[in-house]
Amino acid sequence: MIGFIKKHRIFLIFSFFFFIVLFQHQFLWLYHDDYGYASLSYAVDIGNIGHDYSISDIFHFLGLHYMQWGGRIICFFIECLLLKFGLPVYRLFQSFVILFIFYLIFKLVVKKTNLEAYKVAILTISMYGFLEIMIVRDGIFWVTGAVNYLFPLLTFLLVVYINETNKNENKYIFIIQLILAFLAGFSHEQTSAMTITYLAFIAIESKVMTKKIDVKRVASFFLAFIGFSLLLFCPGSANRLEADSTFSNMTIFERFNFSLSNLFNGFFNEFNGAFLALLFISILYITVINIRNNKDNKLLIKVASVSNIIICCISIFKSSANYFTYMPTLFNNKIYQFLLLILFLFQLFFIAYSFVIYFGKKDILLTKLFISSIASVSVMLISSYYPMRASLGFIIITFIILLIIFCRIFERKNNMKYLNYFMIAICLFSIINYSTITKGYYENNETNIYNDKVLQDSSKKINDGNKIKVIELKKLPDITYSGDQPYIDGFEYINMWIKNYYSIPNDVKIIYK
Repeated sequence: MIGFIKKHRIFLIFSFFFFIVLFQHQFLWLYHDDYGYASLSYAVDIGNIGHDYSISDIFHFLGLHYMQWGGRIICFFIECLLLKFGLPVYRLFQSFVILFIFYLIFKLVVKKTNLEAYKVAILTISMYGFLEIMIVRDGIFWVTGAVNYLFPLLTFLLVVYINETNKNENKYIFIIQLILAFLAGFSHEQTSAMTITYLAFIAIESKVMTKKIDVKRVASFFLAFIGFSLLLFCPGSANRLEADSTFSNMTIFERFNFSLSNLFNGFFNEFNGAFLALLFISILYITVINIRNNKDNKLLIKVASVSNIIICCISIFKSSANYFTYMPTLFNNKIYQFLLLILFLFQLFFIAYSFVIYFGKKDILLTKLFISSIASVSVMLISSYYPMRASLGFIIITFIILLIIFCRIFERKNNMKYLNYFMIAICLFSIINYSTITKGYYENNETNIYNDKVLQDSSKKINDGNKIKVIELKKLPDITYSGDQPYIDGFEYINMWIKNYYSIPNDVKIIYK
């Protein structure tokens, strides 16, 4: 028995991970515009009511959606198709997506370390527990958010993994890579930027190393760029921009200032605290190593190191905030606050530079991933707001970098004895956070089941010819662990999509008690 466990422990670790993710997903329900996409009634009208529709209906809906509202039709195709078969199918599928994302992270990390593979696997799955509630709420347990911000990351990681492993350049795998590059480019703006940046690095690296243009790598980049162009310049994008007239009427300077503030306030939010703690610790570690290895006494490394130490010390010892949220509170003057934003940009450059110096030429993959993940966040500078889910891509890709840094720390003979303590601490936090989030969604589950049954029964009665004027539903015990609800001021319009989904006439009133 012990021999079997040792032989198959990687499989057992990821099987365990899959089942705890699947267990958590049993408490995932539809929220907000999930009902609109599940009934093909979001943003456009194809005359369909309910969630019993054909594949041709999906294509009709997505065609109008592309022309009138937005270009993320690959993501929405997946959402509409899965929800057509019901929530249990969607829950299972998303659990597999998360499994494969973290398994690919493991495969990329384990190649870069001498630590035992099963320990790397345990650390990898523990990272899932460092996704805090607002990221989970916005980017995983909200279906529309997940298909846009989570699912495309699997496509990107497959592109990366194929590039790193297909050294003999098998033509069939290359064809798959081309398809994946296009799909990643055509999926979602942030993943598109990440993919294009990564593939550009691959093409440039090949040109520098071989002094020749690698047609295959250029083709991958070109297909990803075509996908990005189809996404960004779709006819419906103009309608979405017009919907936010305040932002569109700003000058370039005003937009930059507004978006940059949103980016810093959004990414360095307290709800990213667990991930940011790992990030700041890693920055401090690589800074110390860079100082130690700075034999040429380079000024830029010194400046970057001092900047990093200030950022990390304030972030680690300031319990209620980190450096990027604390410093703006010291200045009320708008000019000083803008100058502070410019300073932040330089300091972020120093952080990126420090990572590049630490990785060196031998770990160019990590440099490519880090800069690509930065590109995914930078896209939000052209957006009028920064939702928490916008950090998801950066966080998940950066997990690869953080894991490799941690593995390197404990590869050293003097530090090896502390590895088990570190793993216990990481796993303990992960379990506590995972349990807290799961418990929150579990406590809402009974109410969600009740509301779903009432709506289904009411729909059936109406369909049978019964007159129903009012449907009474229950409010969720804790909306922290849910999407936006129709009984919250400003979100009453959600009831329209709920009625479409359950085939309930618009004149029926839905109330929550």
